[in-house]
Amino acid sequence: ILQNTAPAEEIQDSPAEDAASPDSGTESMDIRPGKEHRKSPDEREMPYSHEDGTFPQGMDFGEDSHRAGRKPGRFSAGLSISNLTGSRQQYSGYGTIQPHAASFKGIPTENAISGIPGTGLMLLSEGNQSSTKIRHRQPVRAGVSFRYFLNDRWGIETGLSYTYLSSRMDSGNSDLYSSTTDQTLHYIGIPLKASYRIFSTKFLTVYASAGGMAEKCVAGKAVTRYAMQGNETDRNTDRIQIRPLQWSVSAEAGIQGNITEMLGIYIEPGIIWYFDNGSMVSTVYKEKPFNFNLEFGLRFSFE
Repeated sequence: ILQNTAPAEEIQDSPAEDAASPDSGTESMDIRPGKEHRKSPDEREMPYSHEDGTFPQGMDFGEDSHRAGRKPGRFSAGLSISNLTGSRQQYSGYGTIQPHAASFKGIPTENAISGIPGTGLMLLSEGNQSSTKIRHRQPVRAGVSFRYFLNDRWGIETGLSYTYLSSRMDSGNSDLYSSTTDQTLHYIGIPLKASYRIFSTKFLTVYASAGGMAEKCVAGKAVTRYAMQGNETDRNTDRIQIRPLQWSVSAEAGIQGNITEMLGIYIEPGIIWYFDNGSMVSTVYKEKPFNFNLEFGLRFSFE
């Protein structure tokens, strides 16, 4: 009788014998520390996804997928320039560009044929038809605006604007007596509007806006030249002060071409109504309260 006297540790199965042999048809793997887990070809080609085919939140698979879901920036700043249409007036007789304004003295008595107040006007007008022409040139407005969208559609807009008004008045009879007045006014305004984004794509944005603006005349002057029989006899320069605020309401439709994700060029045609502020100074706001406005500029958008 043979008796196995080998130690117990020698008859235990070896880990190498439990491992699958190369001929077993299964792929061996090494899971020792420091060794990379060997993936099948399918695992290496397909990124991880849920059962429904969607990818986990936060995974980014390139710039194209990021742009496809990009939303327009909520905040934007714009630089603009705009103008209104001008106006013309004409009526018979002598006149001033500022009715009842102290800065315009009308026909000076020292240049009249007669020194008696009132008599000079009658003598100069006798037998000669006089007329007054007032031309309000197109105002020029420049400004900076800031717009913030509360959601994907609605936004609010404010900013600061500067407006330059220029007018000319020719009055009298060219054969005898005439006067020419050049008036310039400078306004600073603060608009407040509501904006609605109609639709927006990568290259084009269409929107509409409406609101109002308060403007303050911060400076103004009038230069009047007087002439007798074609020869200048006197010249006066007067300061103009308009204390009441100028209020207006407007509505615009805008279209913006997006050059990049941050920069776009826009144009805004619209209509505007100026309220009567009670001033006696003749301006395009007063003589043509309902007007058309055309604004264009650059707009910078931010997330």
